[in-house]
Amino acid sequence: RFNLIPNVFILSVAHMLVDVGPSVTITSLTNFIAFLVGFYTPTPDIQVFCLGNAIAILFDLVYQITLFAACISITGSLQIQKNSRTGKVRQWSDVKSEEPSHVLEKYSQWLANKLTAIFLFATLCCYWFISIVGSLQIQVVLSPDKLVRADSNFVKVFPLHCP
Repeated sequence: RFNLIPNVFILSVAHMLVDVGPSVTITSLTNFIAFLVGFYTPTPDIQVFCLGNAIAILFDLVYQITLFAACISITGSLQIQKNSRTGKVRQWSDVKSEEPSHVLEKYSQWLANKLTAIFLFATLCCYWFISIVGSLQIQVVLSPDKLVRADSNFVKVFPLHCP
């Protein structure tokens, strides 16, 4: 069965995993470790929250890698079928060398445009202004009753520490 799969198809899945795999893996493992550290907090409810998120992030990592590979497999086989009907057979190196250069050329021209620079700078200034105003007006109202269950011992002890 393996010999029946065209090299273009195998290479496209391999290139996708090489391009996407490290980014997804690093992000997921960083978040996993962060929530695993949160698991060692003294509050039981936060421990449960952090452990649940850490496990969910690992499942998400597996899901993303398998989903991306499945999508490339499905779309790749459909593309191969389409190309075999039309008589066009392209090598992965042809696809990889043509398409990104055209997209990058247009993107570079757009970025080099002075109007684009002015628009992006104005957008950045608006973003900074809204962020600063929002940060100055924020009110932190975080109390134990919002963090933990009502029957938790932490809620009973907290008023003794912070009157």
